[in-house]
Order: sequence, then C-alpha cells, then structure tokens
Amino acid sequence: TLGRQFQQYGLGLVVSNERLSQQGIRARFEPFLADGLSLDAFAGAAQYQHSGGEFASSKANHYESLYLQYRAPRWSVGIHGFGITQSDGREYYERAWGVDGWWNYYKSLNLWFEYAQLSAHANRHLYQRTSEPEAYMVILELLDTPDFKLTGMVSDVQAEYDIVYSSLNPYYEVLCEREGSRLIPYERWLRSPLAIPNLEVIGGEATWHACDGRLPLDLFYYGLSSNSGWWEASPLDGLFYDALYGARLRAKVRERVECSLTWAHQAAVDESTDDASDLLQFQTTLSF
Repeated sequence: TLGRQFQQYGLGLVVSNERLSQQGIRARFEPFLADGLSLDAFAGAAQYQHSGGEFASSKANHYESLYLQYRAPRWSVGIHGFGITQSDGREYYERAWGVDGWWNYYKSLNLWFEYAQLSAHANRHLYQRTSEPEAYMVILELLDTPDFKLTGMVSDVQAEYDIVYSSLNPYYEVLCEREGSRLIPYERWLRSPLAIPNLEVIGGEATWHACDGRLPLDLFYYGLSSNSGWWEASPLDGLFYDALYGARLRAKVRERVECSLTWAHQAAVDESTDDASDLLQFQTTLSF
C-alpha cells in the first residue's frame, strides 16, 4: 500500500503512529518463508515532534520500521524495530528494537507483553545513562466469566525512553485542562493502558456485566511512582498525582450506538500544593 499509513506492532512501545499518521509505502508478506511467519515493513516520511521538555521540536526526513512475527493457535512472538533520521541526517539517528508476545494461557484468559530498548534519539544524545533506556508492559487477564472480567497491567518506562511514534504519545483529547495544571491528561488513561516516560505503573480494570450484560460497569485503577527525578524528556513536569481511579457505566442504545457515563479521580501527592481532581463525562459512541 502507498500513501497514508497507520501501524502498530505489539503493544506499541516501539511502533505506533495512532497520534500522527505517516506518508510512505507499507508491505506485508504472509506467509514469509514459512507457515505462521509474517513480515510487515514500512518506509516513509516522519515529522518528529517531541512532546515535552527543552527538546520540543526536531524535524526528521526518513523513517523505517520492520516487524517479524510467528503466530501459533494459542501464542505468538514478534521482533520489531525502527530507525528515524533527523533532517541533517548525520548527527542523530534514532533506533529502537523490541520483542512482544501473546499467550492464551487458559481457556479465554490471555497474556500480552512487550519489552523494548532505545539506543539513540533523533534530536539529542542520551544523557546520564550507563545503559540504553528500557520500557516494558504486561497485560494479564485474571478472570473472565459471563458476569465479571478482571485484567491487570504493569508498565515501566525509563526516563529517556520517549519515542514519538509509539503508544507513549497516544492520540487523546485534552479534557479539563487549565493553566498551570499538573494533572495527567484524563484521556491518556481512560482510553488505553497508561505508559509515560519516567513512570512505573501498576493498575487494572474490572468489568461487571450488570442487568444480563445490558449495563456493563467498568472500574479502573492506576498506582504511579517515578523512576528518577529527570523529567526533561517526559510530557510530565513531575509526579504530582499518583493514584488514578474511576468508573464507567455503559449502555448500548442501538446496534452501533453506545452511551457511557464516566467518573474519574486523580489524587494529589501533596494536597497542600495540588488539589485533587474529578471528571464527570457523558459520551456517545457510534461504531461503523
């Protein structure tokens, strides 16, 4: 395919351009050399725009990514990586690689994981590092019945692991933003599992299918801690809110129309400097 592309490999810690599509050429070969093996490759342009700190802008002119995956009926493993060249093309060349897996370990219960390393940035050298920045995420389904589902997750992203075209910089709508606010954007953790540079996150989501499944109730929680005091490359200025939780009640009103009511809360680390925050949101979703 040639033109505007959206792609994500594994959980997206290395490659995900949901937030910012890319123009280029993409090819998929399946099977590739053997049954169960597939290859996905992309080459094209990139507009490198970092999300925070003093490294807030840098143009890039070339991007390549590659994903080799083996898939069996109840498990899969993938190896992926990418490279991006800055506009001057010589001083900086960002590179990262990762491995991801899926395992249907018991009946309908699944495990997903991804581990990744970043070896160089497109707009600067690595600072204060004795090893390459790392990131990982694990999502584990713990219980799945007709009435109740429970999923746990862990993510850990070191301070300088900050790839622009990754799930660390997702598409989200900025809600309840006010000048001087140090909140974690609600849509970053209400829409997808939370992963941010310099944060360790432990959390989970539970769904109770009330009224014979007509009114699903989602409950979610994230506990946060920081990896270091180095926040220059993070979209956050520091860890000022360390407990995020809430609930969402959903109702399908038509075949492709769902309405939901969400309440969410952010607890401040220090209530003498930051107020706790609450969100109440009504949303209608049309699927097509």
